[in-house]
Amino acid sequence: ADVTETGKVSKESLGIEDRWIITRLSKVVKEVSEAIENYRFNEAAGACYQFVWHEFCDWYVEMSKWYLYGNEKQKKKNTLTTLLNVLSAVLRLLHPFMPFVTEEIWQKLPGKRESIMVSKFPEAEDFFEDEQALKEIGLVMDVITAIRNVRGELRIPPSKRVNVVIDAPGQKAGILNEHVHHIKALAKVEDIQIGQGIEKPDSSATSVVEDISIYVLLKGLLNIEEEKKRIMKEIKKVQKDIEMFEKKLQNKNFVEKAPSHVVEEVREKLSMANEKFSKLEQSLKFLESIS
Repeated sequence: ADVTETGKVSKESLGIEDRWIITRLSKVVKEVSEAIENYRFNEAAGACYQFVWHEFCDWYVEMSKWYLYGNEKQKKKNTLTTLLNVLSAVLRLLHPFMPFVTEEIWQKLPGKRESIMVSKFPEAEDFFEDEQALKEIGLVMDVITAIRNVRGELRIPPSKRVNVVIDAPGQKAGILNEHVHHIKALAKVEDIQIGQGIEKPDSSATSVVEDISIYVLLKGLLNIEEEKKRIMKEIKKVQKDIEMFEKKLQNKNFVEKAPSHVVEEVREKLSMANEKFSKLEQSLKFLESIS
């Protein structure tokens, strides 16, 4: 399904992921336009960055792969068209901040094109908005993020797939079941069970999103007691480092006579050690809550 140029696709024919990204684009266009009109250029650039990196690339591009590599030709074509339309708008939105890079990419887009300088700057009216799509895809993203956070807390490598059980109210369970392929792909999940009134399984880590309970099964995946021992050992090491740095900084001779950059370096090391200690303590408490 080759797309040779940007074009309009009716809202009704688009998938909910497409409607979500177009709705987000519409809202960002409003935000950027308002910021530029009020000379808040840093806010305009920040909004562009947040949308391009954390929504378009991190989420929509990843979700679109399901359809791009699928067998449904119309879905594939609609997804490609949406990708191209959003990229086209993004380049025009970014052009005032990155004129040369955006022009270079603009000329690589399909179809014959004049300079991006003479193209129309995006307006919110160019795009529709779908609040239901925002709500549904937002829920799916929150659940995926919660599973990823559990994986991160437990240091589960990306190569290992996890099994997940989700207890959600009827309507939300339905939404999550419709998007189970995204949850599996983006949270590295092998088997998943979604339903209402499911009890917490044994040996599972819990995360909560709104009124949804997410259980990541740990049996055969993680030796909790060994992981607790490893963290406690690391905590002891960090505590010794903190004591050493604090002792140095309490020494008046060191603070007054050592070069300022050396004293500052010790302060930075103490700050980093305290931050590490805090994170290790959080991880230990998390493990104790599931063991």
